[in-house]
Amino acid sequence: MENPSATLLRKIETRSAKICIVGLGYVGVPLAVASAEAGFQVIGVDVDKTKVQQVNSGTCYVEDAYSERLLPSLVKQRKIWASMNLDEQAEHSDVIIVCVPTPLNEKEEPDLSYVKSVAKSLSRAFSRFKLVILESTSFPGTTENIVKPILERAGKTATRDFALVYSPERIDYGNPRYSVKDIAKIVGGLDPQSTRLGAAFYESILKAPVVKVSSPSVAEAAKILENIFRYVNIGLVNELSVLHEELGVDFIEAIGAAATKPFGFMAHYPGPGIGGHCIPKDPFYLVYRKGCEQDDAPTCSVTTDVGVAEVKETGSWLDRGLVGFGLQGRGERYQEEPSLGGVEAPSEISGPSQGLRPVRLKCDGPR
Repeated sequence: MENPSATLLRKIETRSAKICIVGLGYVGVPLAVASAEAGFQVIGVDVDKTKVQQVNSGTCYVEDAYSERLLPSLVKQRKIWASMNLDEQAEHSDVIIVCVPTPLNEKEEPDLSYVKSVAKSLSRAFSRFKLVILESTSFPGTTENIVKPILERAGKTATRDFALVYSPERIDYGNPRYSVKDIAKIVGGLDPQSTRLGAAFYESILKAPVVKVSSPSVAEAAKILENIFRYVNIGLVNELSVLHEELGVDFIEAIGAAATKPFGFMAHYPGPGIGGHCIPKDPFYLVYRKGCEQDDAPTCSVTTDVGVAEVKETGSWLDRGLVGFGLQGRGERYQEEPSLGGVEAPSEISGPSQGLRPVRLKCDGPR
């Protein structure tokens, strides 16, 4: 008799596995589209009734050229549909991918309440062997030490009753150059069987390579590293920009000149601060995981201090009529935009016609 893992692998390879994507945001929607385009039947689940209705009407509400192009036809063909009932849809699915938010709370600590709530619901859905994948950003150890015990609460056991994988989302929201299918995927499973199943799924829907790592914690650490790398370098270049302005040096020109070096340098450009959906919060994830104050994690402490300093510098730019705002994609998203510290909402942002003078400022993207 074929073992449950082999059965699921065969279903993935033949595209007969049913895919459930929990969280229909800027990560979940493109992933649903890629899965359906590859031949899988996809059900998306979200607590937001409006999102569910929009998906079922074939309306793409996320700024993603790939999804905008394919979602309407895939919904019309009934290859994708959406529901608010996680318990029912998870029970009838073979692969469940969790793409829910992991914000910071008021104490600047990771808020994993959405992940925990989903895991609790999934713990009742293991009537047959399934693959569970977490894509939500969190600190190393989340999958093994937090998600796994919750999934096992109803008496099921990881690796025996379900496979468990962490594979960090890498969406660059609003960037038409890279769709979800073009971005390499990292997969770290609880055991070799889990890793094999996770890799097989992503290999079936992506054009990009799938990189297997030894554990979920390594995959989680890779995601945090990617974003802290951006945090540190954006903070550095913003500090240097202020210094070179005082020196009377065209720093943008200097960056362009430095970028001609074919190795050992990656150009970052100054902006009003460190913004975006993920980058501002990730140092706090690592600080929290270490179980210490920021002073005990020097790099994270310095970078978060730099972020505060940049908001103050932005205030001085506002006083002088000079400011840039880093909006994502078509400008519909402005998560954690530091420039907004001095205004109540983007509608209050004045343009050149209101007396603001354009400056030579190039902002990095959200990731």
